Amino acid sequence: MMLKNALDPPIEMFETPAYFLPLLSGLSKGIMGQNTRNKISANSISLSECSDKYLSILVFVLIKRRHLEQIREAIPIVLNVVKSVSSNSYDGDKDVVEHLIGLAVNIGTSIQEVCQKLEDRRKKELRAILGLYVLQIMVFASLVDRGLSCIPMVSQLSSFFPFCNLSYSGLITGCEVESLSSIFLKDGDYDYISWFPLVRHGAALAVIWGYISDDIAKAAKQDLSITLMVEFRSSQIKRWQIVDMLKYVLSSVDLPWNLKRHAIELLLCIIDESNSEKCSEFADCSIYIPSLFAALQAIINVIIYAPDVVLRKNAFAALKRVLSDIPSYQRFDILKALITSSTSSSMVSYILPIHMIAILIDLIKGEMLMVNLHKRSTRSDAVIQEKVLLKSPFWSSNILDLVEFVLKPPKGGLPLIPQQSDEVFLAHFYILINSENLKHSIALYVTEFCLKREIIS
Repeated sequence: MMLKNALDPPIEMFETPAYFLPLLSGLSKGIMGQNTRNKISANSISLSECSDKYLSILVFVLIKRRHLEQIREAIPIVLNVVKSVSSNSYDGDKDVVEHLIGLAVNIGTSIQEVCQKLEDRRKKELRAILGLYVLQIMVFASLVDRGLSCIPMVSQLSSFFPFCNLSYSGLITGCEVESLSSIFLKDGDYDYISWFPLVRHGAALAVIWGYISDDIAKAAKQDLSITLMVEFRSSQIKRWQIVDMLKYVLSSVDLPWNLKRHAIELLLCIIDESNSEKCSEFADCSIYIPSLFAALQAIINVIIYAPDVVLRKNAFAALKRVLSDIPSYQRFDILKALITSSTSSSMVSYILPIHMIAILIDLIKGEMLMVNLHKRSTRSDAVIQEKVLLKSPFWSSNILDLVEFVLKPPKGGLPLIPQQSDEVFLAHFYILINSENLKHSIALYVTEFCLKREIIS
């Protein structure tokens, strides 16, 4: 209670991060019992003379009773302080913020030492708390946008992974995050797990940092290159899971662009150009559709808002590769949803600029061209060739719905493509008219559109 009273009110009352340094450094003063104080005194250790590191470690190591309970109570308070300070700091405060996060890392060391003294269920639960705590602190460390200067701190955090039984494979697919959380969720402890809302961000960031720095990967005792080549590229389901996890980084408005750049590069390494050939049309990705859709929205936002051309180009390449790794029917549904949902009132936060809608339409046109080329390359009679087209959602009546949506928005008004792009837009749909089955219906839509806009007379 003393610790809670010491740390909670100042978050609203003080804006200076340095205020919290002595509080975290002297964490022992808030929760150490008299027995612990006596032990320090017997060993001639003066609290005022201890360094920040040892003060934060002494807190938990010297507690004699109820280790798990006291740590459970203290961790949310520490996280609350670090979160508040890291998210509300200014450039001039970054040194102090780094110092504060360093103290949080040292507290993780003390939890590890206590954990080694426990057994069975209590040890398992405390180890899970440590794993969640480290992933959460990983996010706060990544918010300090100083290029590669935080690598030593991230290496320290990554060194906890072997003890917590965390691997890059389990982190980037989300499996081990689910495993850590399930320890609390199966007992209905939803309130406690709510203190760790950023663990998925932290899990993705942990692997991104390992991709950035070999030293970090070595600290985690992981070999990312082997994992990438052998495990991820050979499993379509794992690739979908990875896309899902990376979306937490790509969609974050707080994380620096440099980390998003490396997230895109990692995605391009995992889903290389040969993966489209390995994409199974019979794989069931229905349970992944919502997460894949959200991930593609995040990638599109990178394309739109990234500050440099190289990142935008890489993000566009990632968009195409992720789409190519999805079976064609779901791929068409997702592309259609990306276009149509951008003007929905329920998707106010996701409104695409006109040029992005045109780019998505161009991707659909490219899919139709590929199907048509495949049909022509099939050495068979016309009936079999026509069946090739009919099997593809990109040559079906669904295309008519999309054309109508773009040319005749459901809420009325002008088409989604601006006046100066009329000719380009119609050229995008030229391939549609080459289909005998769709020619008449689509021609009517295009003709009506042209007459309304006075493109033809």
